[in-house]
Amino acid sequence: MQKLNLLDAESVVDASTTEATLAVVGQKALGFAVPPLLYPRSSLSCEVTRYKIPLGLSLISAPEAVMWLPVDPLVSVDGGNTVIKREIANSVMRGTVKELWRQDDWQVTIAGVLQSDDIMTSDEYLTQLLSMVNAREALKVSCDTLNCVYGIQTLVMDSYSFPATQGEDNQRFTLKCVSDESYNLVI
Repeated sequence: MQKLNLLDAESVVDASTTEATLAVVGQKALGFAVPPLLYPRSSLSCEVTRYKIPLGLSLISAPEAVMWLPVDPLVSVDGGNTVIKREIANSVMRGTVKELWRQDDWQVTIAGVLQSDDIMTSDEYLTQLLSMVNAREALKVSCDTLNCVYGIQTLVMDSYSFPATQGEDNQRFTLKCVSDESYNLVI
């Protein structure tokens, strides 16, 4: 038995010279990876998780036309505060006086895979998603976690990415959005 040391593996992997079987125990990676979904005609069966944490997007001008993502995406939410720091001249105390000015918008990142299913192909999902991200209006988001926990009802697209993806029926995507709230301004 021969021992191989792989650069990106967390441990040493044993490989037999008679059998050509090699498995990597762990990978160091940033973000997310969905390798079983990316290879078409695989022997793996993947469950569509539409009913666990569904996420739908629609244009504000057409809220009834909701595009439900075929596979549950990973959703990251970041927030912050705007804090004003004031220095006190000739103070014997260390530091500054902090004043909480306001809460910033939520930064929402939606990352996932558009995968062909019984409803549409991945190209049809991509065309529909592209029409939404290219629209010059806010998107209404339908997701229990975003709606109920964070109070986010609408998103504005900041940037988006559709990287090269292996497999003919798959397309990865990343949407970077900012929460939006409507204000009544008096001019």
